[in-house]
Formats: sequence, structure tokens, C-alpha cells
Amino acid sequence: MSRRIYLDYASAMPTTPSVFSAMKPHMLTFFGNPGANHSEGRIAKEALNNARSSVADVLKVKQEEIIFTSGATEANTLAIIGHVEGLRKQGRTYKDMHVVTSAIEHVNVLKSIEALKEKGVLVSIVFPNEEGIITPKSVQDALTNKTVLVSIQYVNSEIGTIMPLRKIKKFVNSFNKDIVVHTDAAQAALFLPLLFEQVGVDMITLDGQKFGGPRGVGALIKKRNVALTPILFGGGQEEGMRPGTENVALIVGFAHSLQEAQDTHEEKKETTTALRNWTINEIEKNVERVLINGSKEKRVANNINISFLGRDSEYLAAYLDKKGFAVSTKVTCDTGSGIGSDVVRIVTGDESRANSTLRITLGPSTKKSEMRRFVKTLVEGVAFLDEHKI
Repeated sequence: MSRRIYLDYASAMPTTPSVFSAMKPHMLTFFGNPGANHSEGRIAKEALNNARSSVADVLKVKQEEIIFTSGATEANTLAIIGHVEGLRKQGRTYKDMHVVTSAIEHVNVLKSIEALKEKGVLVSIVFPNEEGIITPKSVQDALTNKTVLVSIQYVNSEIGTIMPLRKIKKFVNSFNKDIVVHTDAAQAALFLPLLFEQVGVDMITLDGQKFGGPRGVGALIKKRNVALTPILFGGGQEEGMRPGTENVALIVGFAHSLQEAQDTHEEKKETTTALRNWTINEIEKNVERVLINGSKEKRVANNINISFLGRDSEYLAAYLDKKGFAVSTKVTCDTGSGIGSDVVRIVTGDESRANSTLRITLGPSTKKSEMRRFVKTLVEGVAFLDEHKI
């Protein structure tokens, strides 16, 4: 395993050593329940408060605007279903509400909105342009006088395209300032700024495992005036929005990793973009019939999504895995949905292109020597597939 090269960082990345060090005392020594009224509980509560304060400082938000969750799936669901249900408590009916999202969102967002549609909420799905970008005009055109929520990702998890959220929010505001805009920013923290006002939306979803934090912790950041009601029920933790004993160790790790990621995102963006572009150029030079999916410029630094036309990408991924390289063909959470990449299928309209796609995502520590080895093995793998007509 030590000789393997991991190139699936969009799926998961390791917890950094410094984050693990920050978490360890709260796993082994300071293990009290932060809701308990004794010394151990107060130590845990202080650590929880310090973590919340750190996240607030990094994102430039109020501490009460942070809701810690078990990850992006829960945060997205809370944002989408929790907002609609919050408006219902204020007197709106399902049929009097309309939600807008895109066809290339993470499956969790699409499933949450599908659940609302089954209850009678009106739903509009907007489609990306040929570069895999959701344009502000396409969102604006979908708005109606019943629209209460727009949910558009910050970075697409398959093709890595970056959405113009500030412009989308501006177009939405010009139609109706009461419409809430939510973004799933799970793929953004390593390489893009997350200052709340700079991103320009009303709710942001984050996932610790995507930026060097532990798995099983995330957060929903929301403006105080956004209507929200809990989707889980129990105690009054997280201002009543997320019941259940807080996992202090994971939250400490989340806060530490978010600080690390945002402190270095510009530097990582520059070096990783250069290595990504070098890799794309080498692949295009050495392999025939390849196409990059999504915009080459408006994409997150570490993403290479590429179709090897006429080849079986599942077989190619298996070949690379056997040779010591971990890549994927689509979003890991969507592996049971069928053949090929739904995102590539939607963006390109090309079934064969969707079925011949690899998603290669670099990490902050990925080296050029590793990518040189990868390209060499990839070229050999494609030649093997061509020789055997796979």
C-alpha cells in the first residue's frame, strides 16, 4: 500500500497529522459530555465553544450561525428540507412553495428535493451550459413568485466546475430578496475562499473529510434570518437545530482542518493547478481520442475529468487500481445509479463519453514524479484496452 498513489481526493482525503493531534486529547483524556455540569463536562464545553469560535473567525460569521452536523449529507438535508418545513411553520403550504436546483447537484441534494416534490412542493431543474456551468440567467429564468429556495453547488463534485454564486445570488435578489440561496460547498474548502459574504449566499454546507478533517463531521452555516426547523428530534444542542450529544473530538478536528485549509488555499491552488494542467497536457499529447469534461479555466484546482472515447472507463480504473493508482469514474456516493457519469451525460449529451470517463483528483501533497508515473501507466492502460478492444 505504501507504493500506491491516491488520486481520488474529491471522494475522501486523509486527516492531517496536525488535525489528528488536535483531536487526540478529546478522544482519550477530555472525553466528558459537553452538556454535563461537572469539570469534565465543562472542559468539553469549552473545547466545543473554542472550535465554534474558530470556525466563526475563519468564515467571518456569528457563532450562532454555525450548526455542526455529521457531514454534508445531513447539512444539505437540513438546509433544504429544514428551510421548507420552517416556512410551513410560518403558514406556507407545500403547494405554495417552489424550489430551484440544478441537474448536476450531488445526489443527496437531488434526493432531498425529490422528497419535497413528493409532498407537493413545486420544483424546477436548471441545466448547465456546454462547459458544465450553471449560469445566473438560467437560474433567474426558473424563478417564480412562489420560489423560496435556490440550491446550487459551489464546485461540481465530478467535473470540478466552479459556479458563479455571487452573480447567481445577485440575479436572485433582483427578482426577490426573500428567496434563500444555499450552496453545497463540500468540494471547495481546499482551494477556494469560504468567507461567507464573499461566497455571497445565505446557507453553506461543509464536510470535514474533504479538507483534511475527520470523517463524520460537517457544518451548515446559515444567516440568522433564514427560517429553519430541525429534521432530527431530541435535545436542544446546536441551538435546537441538531439534537444529539456533540462529538467534541470531531468538531475540534473540523475547526482545525478548516483553519489549515483556508490559511493555505491560495498557495495550494497555484501549485496544484500547475500540476493538474501539466498532467492534462501530457495525457492529451500521449493518448488519442480524449476529451476534457467541463471548463478548463473555471474548475477547481485539483480536478481532471476526462473521457477516453470508445474505452470502458470502469475497466481502465480497475487496471490502474491493479497497478497502484486510485481513481474513480464518478461520485462515490452515486456508484449504484448505473453505468457512467450522469454529470458528463447531462453536460455533453453523449452516452459513450459518459461511459468512458475517469475522475482524477489530486491532493495538496501530490508530486510531479507521481503524476509522471501515473501518466505512463495510464498510457499503457489505454493501449491495452485498445489492443483488446475493451
